[in-house]
Amino acid sequence: MTLAHAALAPLVLIASAGPFHEAAVDPELRRIADRDPDRELVATVRLPGDPAARSTVRAALAAHGVRPRMGPRGPVRLGRLDVVEATARTLARAAAAAGAEVFMDPPVEALAVGPSDPSGMASASAHGPVPLAGPRGRGVRIAAMDTGVDIYHPHFFAADGGAYPWVDVDGDGVLTPGVDAVDTDLDGLISDDERLILLDYGARFARSFEDIDYEAPDGALQPATDYLFADFDDDGIRGYGPAYGEATPGWGEPLFVPDDADGDGTITLDERVLLLRTSKIAAVSDGARMLRRGVDLATWGRTTAAEEDHGTAVLGILVGGQDLLFRRHRGLVPDAEVLLFDRLAEAPIAAGVAWARDEGARVILHEYASYWVELDGTSSLDTVVDEATAEGLVNVCGTGNAGAARKHSRGVAGESPHIVTAEVPAQYLDFPVQWLWITTHWRDAAVALDCALVTPRGTVMPLVPNTPTPFDGGEVTLSITTTTAGTRIVRAQLASPEGVDLAGTWQLACEHDAAPDTTVLAVLRDLASTGVASVVEGDDPRSSLGSPGTADTCITVGAAHFDDRDRRPGGLADYSSRGPRIDDGRTVDLVTPGDPIGPYPSTDSAAVGLEPPLAQNNYRRFIGTSAAIPHAGAAIAALLEVEPDLTPAQVRERLRERASVDERVGDEDHWGRGRLDARALVYGEPATTPPEFVDVALTVDFVATDEGCVATLALDPAGGDDATARWDDDYDGAWDTEFVPGAARELAIPVAALELAVRVEIGRGGWRVGGAALAAVAPASCFVEPGDDGGEVSDEHTGSSGTDSDTGSTGDGPRADDGGGGCGCATEAGPGRNLVAPWLLLVALGRRRRARGAA
Repeated sequence: MTLAHAALAPLVLIASAGPFHEAAVDPELRRIADRDPDRELVATVRLPGDPAARSTVRAALAAHGVRPRMGPRGPVRLGRLDVVEATARTLARAAAAAGAEVFMDPPVEALAVGPSDPSGMASASAHGPVPLAGPRGRGVRIAAMDTGVDIYHPHFFAADGGAYPWVDVDGDGVLTPGVDAVDTDLDGLISDDERLILLDYGARFARSFEDIDYEAPDGALQPATDYLFADFDDDGIRGYGPAYGEATPGWGEPLFVPDDADGDGTITLDERVLLLRTSKIAAVSDGARMLRRGVDLATWGRTTAAEEDHGTAVLGILVGGQDLLFRRHRGLVPDAEVLLFDRLAEAPIAAGVAWARDEGARVILHEYASYWVELDGTSSLDTVVDEATAEGLVNVCGTGNAGAARKHSRGVAGESPHIVTAEVPAQYLDFPVQWLWITTHWRDAAVALDCALVTPRGTVMPLVPNTPTPFDGGEVTLSITTTTAGTRIVRAQLASPEGVDLAGTWQLACEHDAAPDTTVLAVLRDLASTGVASVVEGDDPRSSLGSPGTADTCITVGAAHFDDRDRRPGGLADYSSRGPRIDDGRTVDLVTPGDPIGPYPSTDSAAVGLEPPLAQNNYRRFIGTSAAIPHAGAAIAALLEVEPDLTPAQVRERLRERASVDERVGDEDHWGRGRLDARALVYGEPATTPPEFVDVALTVDFVATDEGCVATLALDPAGGDDATARWDDDYDGAWDTEFVPGAARELAIPVAALELAVRVEIGRGGWRVGGAALAAVAPASCFVEPGDDGGEVSDEHTGSSGTDSDTGSTGDGPRADDGGGGCGCATEAGPGRNLVAPWLLLVALGRRRRARGAA
């Protein structure tokens, strides 16, 4: 969340049940109704449990002009929650008159830590073998309630468009971006707009909101991280977006991932490039638009990187990247389907959850938190989660990132008066601190409170609930409410609209009649969100859980360091909020990794400071309980693939029962039951350390037989007795076998197609550990029947082009004639050439390209 978002005045309205009177209307709603009475608002109504009473409340609201929010399936509803709309004045009057509890979403914060860790990208290379088989989220839909998403990022397309040979224009046997090409129109000529352009790897790191570092790409093709595209309009920048339409692969100019089949860091003539085609995102909504893959999702468009960064990283952790053994960034459950509801829109979270439910989601990720609402499990956000759980959805929440913010203090009431002291700096990151909330939660519903504010000058200002009290350069408003769980909440909201900062020591002093041992939780809020700016005296991370992590039924996860070189691996993140809930009703469930590398939205070169093509493919370290949530969501998706009939309560209990405990796991209010172990969760046995990668070569022996020419392929080394292999016999990008025992294969070579192109992956001990590719041309002698001209003839080739010329050609026909035996190259595209249609025609026909050599 940007500072601009964090500084916005929150919009909260609670209309209590009961007869109409002025005090029944929340002050914030009253303020909006007074200043902008005709402003259209979307709100949520919490209805009674009794069906007859629900009908009565709905009828009363309708009589006062409140309309149900309509979705594709009728009124938007989630359990006892109805989403409604009306003007501010209508809602204010109807809420009290109808005796209805009406609320809008409270102010929330994204759960990514503000200044991201600047530790560099070296640890991103810590990738390795992956399991041969097992759950990958198949058949499970995961929805994220999050910010927007860059749906056009290369990370979000599957490499399912086919595998294509590339043209070695400079004849060096290694794919060179900007020089080598793909013959997209099959005319035998290579023009500038068919050359493969590099989408280079870039990284974004923030030391603070003002100090942003970009790790510049190196300008060379790194198959583990980079992408390539065919630059049809020859402008050096990949074109993409709504103008290309849903049927266009990758929704833009052809986008490829280099298939480094043997993991040696280069793309040779044996290897191909894979076309990215189908989006991994099933649907996106902002409450007003509901777009689906295969229908209109490509028209979603872009906003800004700042609004898309959070959702892009979260979905990237879940399903991002391409499932190639030697690619660095791969999603945790690549076969799951993901949905995203853009919570930055005005539609309530309840509407987003209802939409996700209707789209078939099983798991909901709540990528936000509020620390300034009811923290005893009764907030509106908690209600949304609990109602969704009651409808069979598994909800995952973060503990929050307030563990090190110094804004919480849990203690007891003590002798009257109870005093909360806040130290306020003059500014935070060059922004003046001009507003502050001081909130106390009392575990005594009947406590009588008489509060005053003590200014930095020592002036004592008695406060009257719901009545603004002026002070030099600003005013303070006090509100006192009681939750349905018996927590008395006192909130003093200080604002300095004249631009005077609030620097100094402030105290909220409340005379009370509570027992001295009554639990009191103090919470501050200012523009620093979960950063350290204003601090409360006696700060204590206990009970710093944010809502909806406080909900009774949410699976609440904290964050541990995993991939962060600047902090001790395995330790609990200092920012990770702690339990228990203020009423001790629940605490943290478990912890998961909180610092993975994730995709960052494609960014404009002016904002990034890089040359255009380098600005389109960025990654960053994504830190916070925001990153911990999708790790838990992915593990749950794997579990539900194997055991789809589990209830939300059973899923939560399984996670807690099978969490991993080591010598570093401590207090349950900090760690929950321990660390997530996804393998133990699904199979009941702990994860094991994977083996190392194995370097293998693929060899071929062509033999003439009575059945024709046969190619015998073998891996060297074979991989041991437990070796298995899967084969892509024609290297079209789709595997022709599962992992089968042995490391050899025989293929018949038709006379009409002399070229052999194969890729293979090898398994060992249940892990994918190596691979190779081979392109070769069967010799004419292989098609002589045994005994003719002296008998059987055999030629052996190893993992190279296997060509019969020195040009690097693996073509199955004559090369384009350039008059001199070299490359048939054109320097410019012809005038009026259709740059998109030939490619679409090629894809539609599913034709394999012939590789053309060059001198």
